Amino acid sequence: MSFLDRTGTRSYERVVRVSVLCLLWTLPGLASAETWVTSDGEPPRNVRRNVLLMPEDGVETLVQTWTLEGAAGPFVHLESFPSPPEVEAFVPRLQSNLAELCTTSEPLYRKAQRRPLGPSLASLLLPDAPAPPPIIERPEPETLAATSRRVVSGPVISSTVARGGFVWPEALSGLMARHGLEPSISTIRQVAQSLNGGGTVVATLYQGEGPGPHRIGPVRTRFPSATTVLPVPIPGPGEELELISLSNEAWQPKDQPVRWSTTPWRRQALATEEWVANCALELSPAEALPFEEAFGVEVTRLVRWRWAPPPTTRGVLVMVPTEFQPVPAEGSGTPSDMLKLLVLALLPLFLAPEAWALAWLQSGWQRRVWTLWPVAVALYWVWVLPGQAKWAALGPVLAGAAHAFWPSEQASRPFHRARLPRSSSAVSRSS
Repeated sequence: MSFLDRTGTRSYERVVRVSVLCLLWTLPGLASAETWVTSDGEPPRNVRRNVLLMPEDGVETLVQTWTLEGAAGPFVHLESFPSPPEVEAFVPRLQSNLAELCTTSEPLYRKAQRRPLGPSLASLLLPDAPAPPPIIERPEPETLAATSRRVVSGPVISSTVARGGFVWPEALSGLMARHGLEPSISTIRQVAQSLNGGGTVVATLYQGEGPGPHRIGPVRTRFPSATTVLPVPIPGPGEELELISLSNEAWQPKDQPVRWSTTPWRRQALATEEWVANCALELSPAEALPFEEAFGVEVTRLVRWRWAPPPTTRGVLVMVPTEFQPVPAEGSGTPSDMLKLLVLALLPLFLAPEAWALAWLQSGWQRRVWTLWPVAVALYWVWVLPGQAKWAALGPVLAGAAHAFWPSEQASRPFHRARLPRSSSAVSRSS
């Protein structure tokens, strides 16, 4: 091959390589707003991320906690934001307040609804209610503190000889080199795209002992943003996200499938690509007080979303205000709930085959035999129903007492004489 051929080939390869790098630089949506660099090069597993979102007047506050597995030794968490953020450890522990507010109990009437015939033997013929999925017991994670943090902004230099096609800032490359970490080519390009797009990257170093599970945070990040955004990573195995918005409005992800749960008390597996709101509350002044003291803003509404990110998720999600829908729509122990429970507790007195069989014996003193069934139904509800739902047993008791002691025409003449046939009475008068 001649010198000109070799030179032409090298020039052609260089042009192609630069063109590809430019294309990767300018394509939207390729960069992830969050990623991890571990010592073994594998992403963490079973990352469960809890985010508290508080948007207010062009300033966004995120309080985030991560629980993850598989990150042994030193590892770096990279997160991109649209503007330089303030990052600090968040001291106030609001998890107990959130857990108390969003703990949803099943309406009491639904417990009686599963056995409409009460203690009747015919209940054995009815299909059983589906069992809830088992609760997965996870070991208590070890809390890790940040050992180093770097905040980097500004464009990066592209290079055809550098790994990944970009020269990282010394603050990032030095942090990785000192701890023996080597980011993947895709991570290099994602960070470069975020920085060249005007974003700011926050790199935080952690030291994990063993494969985990580990807990990181809570970490509060506050940054100016014209739109309310949520950084989203490239999903890994077992990725889960729980987002709680605290504001005077209800927020939901833009252009994403959402569902406001009607059974928030039921444990369900997350559906991929579907945001599920399993808690949406109007906060009273007493309930909002801990959050207002911690953040210094007024809070009236709380919405909790759960999401399993699909593999195609990239970049950031835009959050938009939406119409508020209370979840649960009906609480446990409310007047309507207790009324429905009382009606369902009385149904076995009219629908059960035993009630019909005992009603057939209603004649003379035997009419009180039917009262045994209301007593059996009341004892059954006391045994089956929990807590204050046991008051529903008073319904069958009162119904049985009313039936036993309510006077009737037949019971008022227990020794009445049977009528003789008309022919017999005529013969007796003639004689």
